[in-house]
Amino acid sequence: MDRTMEMPANGLRSYAVIASMKKVKGAAWLGRINGEGRQTLWEWDGGKLSTAPADFVLPRYDAELDALLVARYKTEYKGVENDTKWVEAILRRINQLGGELLS
Repeated sequence: MDRTMEMPANGLRSYAVIASMKKVKGAAWLGRINGEGRQTLWEWDGGKLSTAPADFVLPRYDAELDALLVARYKTEYKGVENDTKWVEAILRRINQLGGELLS
């Protein structure tokens, strides 16, 4: 049975965005905004997508974004207002890099 047919519509959209990024830009780097100390950015090799969901895809690795993701995780949580600043900075950087948010 074709497993892609079992994938929810948002999963198919995400897969299409990721595959398109790799085809057009030559690479697809996946990332998590809420990585919780796990790997924050990883390159998709064109194979099956991991069951661990990604929040965004980038055309290339970016050390600045990686550092922002790690710093947000390591920073003591001081409430929504402070965390919002981290998330906004992360989203700005994703946008600057030509990244796409995944559903």
